[in-house]
Amino acid sequence: DAAWVVGQALRAAGQSGEDYGRVLRLALPDGEHWFELAVKRLPRKDEAKPVFLVLSRDVTGHRSSEQRLRRLNAFYAALLEIGDTIVRAGTEEGILGALCRVPVERGLVKMAWVGVEDAATHRIVPLAQAGDAEGYLRGIVVSTRKELPQGCGMTGTAWREARACTADQIEADPSMRPWRERAIAHGFRSSAAFPILQEGSVR
Repeated sequence: DAAWVVGQALRAAGQSGEDYGRVLRLALPDGEHWFELAVKRLPRKDEAKPVFLVLSRDVTGHRSSEQRLRRLNAFYAALLEIGDTIVRAGTEEGILGALCRVPVERGLVKMAWVGVEDAATHRIVPLAQAGDAEGYLRGIVVSTRKELPQGCGMTGTAWREARACTADQIEADPSMRPWRERAIAHGFRSSAAFPILQEGSVR
């Protein structure tokens, strides 16, 4: 925690005279912030009571940029692996399995699934999934019909409009109301849906 990081910095500066580059995290009213420390032991005649000069600078923006870059690199690596798997898979089952498995294994998402519309019920039913060890998908209703609440979430909208749809905060997004309680109980905080197009139409 922050106190431990500061203690380590003071201890190191006490031994070598200075310490730089340690980063600590603080929860502030406007959100989480990261600070980089610079600590220098000041010269004193009374060495029994050391005095330190401690400077800090807010590096939250820089750290956020680094995190975004890492996520982007992981995303591109996942795309390359998926592309390679598609070439080698040879079957639809293998391709859809890779679309779900690779993002989960690389830590990009907690759970991923691919579904298709049941023409009789206008519901989207799962064909492949990865990461759903706790059974989130069992029993949920996702519709393609716009007039139903279950059809106005990310998946139903992506299917009808052939575009990517995202909900950054499930808890606050009104379109996610039909699945909100179940999603939060399973540890999901955001959601995204991407249509799979075949000859210009959603598959």
